[in-house]
Amino acid sequence: MKIAVLSDTHGNKSMMSRAVEKIQHCDVVIHLGDNDRDVEYLRRYIELPFHVVRGNCDFGSKAPNELLQHVGGKKILMTHGHKYNVKYSLMRLIYRGEEADADIILFGHTHAPMKEYNQNTLIMNPGSVGNPRMGPATIGLIEIKGEVIQSSIVEI
Repeated sequence: MKIAVLSDTHGNKSMMSRAVEKIQHCDVVIHLGDNDRDVEYLRRYIELPFHVVRGNCDFGSKAPNELLQHVGGKKILMTHGHKYNVKYSLMRLIYRGEEADADIILFGHTHAPMKEYNQNTLIMNPGSVGNPRMGPATIGLIEIKGEVIQSSIVEI
């Protein structure tokens, strides 16, 4: 199972087009908010299932603030991150992931890519497609093969 993880696209169509080139081979796309409306643009070019959460800039969105889904046999917690104050600390988000028994925790909001492990849980921020901080525009790629989870941050 190959998963593309995008966040903070912020309506930047030229960068979204570049992201599309990198995620054509994936099985599912996760969009972590800001702007969840951009998913409609992406769906014009990608015929894949999407999981979408709302971000702090997604005013009037009907998307949930958080999703907990089984994807590829792993439990994935998806959130934009602003409700957990991720710009200051990941502890509240990590506690939520532990409470949910998540194998993978995905968040955005900071526009800065990162990935780390807390015990056996992958914690990843794919960075920003539309308005990156601290470097180039990036997405996250995750591949699940049985019990093995491989992940990378990819420049677009």
